[in-house]
Amino acid sequence: MREESLSHFETLTNHYSMFDELGKDITFLPNTQEISRYIDANFDTILFDCDGVLYRETDPIPDAAVSLNSLMKHQHKKLLFVTNNAGSSRMQLRDKLAKILDCPSLEESQMVASSYPAARYVQKIFDKKEQRPMEDLNVHIIGTNGSKRASFHEP
Repeated sequence: MREESLSHFETLTNHYSMFDELGKDITFLPNTQEISRYIDANFDTILFDCDGVLYRETDPIPDAAVSLNSLMKHQHKKLLFVTNNAGSSRMQLRDKLAKILDCPSLEESQMVASSYPAARYVQKIFDKKEQRPMEDLNVHIIGTNGSKRASFHEP
């Protein structure tokens, strides 16, 4: 897995090192201190895709935990973790990331699993149409446990 990840990283590095969004040549920052300064000066919020970026199955991507912990030290940075995997609730995703990346301080509110916004959208439709909370309706959900938890148990 590590060799495959490094190969993908090299491919992306080669691709994006050629051009920025304006078509100008760009140079990668030479060391971690320069990268940290650039991120600190230019970004308030950082969104991480999870699977394949921070981990693969139960294996952390090399240096993902170190990078994440470094960013978490910057109190003024907002970190969000997104996934299109609807099989997990936000709490399950938080628990998985905390375990794999050894980051127990992650919070459920930082997690954005696809089941959550889908459930919020459906809830909004039911609340508006039925004039009562979705929790009071007899609704049968055909989906994963993550979808069920997102629908009724997450704020």
